[in-house]
Amino acid sequence: FFEYIKKEKNIQNDHLIIWWYSVGTAVAVDFASKNDFSKIVLVSPFASRYDMWKRWFFNIPPQKLFFMENSYITSEEVKKFSKPALIIHGNNDFIVPFSQGKQVFENYAWEKSFIEIDDFWHNGIIDEYGEILKNTFSTFLSWEKLDFPYMILNQEKIQLLQQENEQKEQELS
Repeated sequence: FFEYIKKEKNIQNDHLIIWWYSVGTAVAVDFASKNDFSKIVLVSPFASRYDMWKRWFFNIPPQKLFFMENSYITSEEVKKFSKPALIIHGNNDFIVPFSQGKQVFENYAWEKSFIEIDDFWHNGIIDEYGEILKNTFSTFLSWEKLDFPYMILNQEKIQLLQQENEQKEQELS
């Protein structure tokens, strides 16, 4: 599919932004490890398949019972990347624990920013906060460097971002 899109839409790797959510972040990181890209956005990433299964099976990954190796080891693979990353995770996520997203962020080897969404769980991050974070996304996607390595998106920060969004809209009109 990627080869088809590159050919049909004339997309160059230096314009490729990889963006995925939850379990898809493992596939995205695997894809990124095999292809050149310009930036990556990971929303609620997990550290590895073992780490996810341990979460649900009393700290024992069932793959080990069948002598299967760990796979989709996102937290290790990102150590090799040399492109900017934006990682977003809710700190009340009970599906993919916040600690796993934080581990992916801490292991990321290159320029990176993390948005911790206070008191939010797994589903609906972009639906709930996409509008508030639109200038952050716009900055990141327009090849500019974000001005923070770590942001906690709480009620106070949401109000500040809403004011900034309104100010930018007024400047544009």
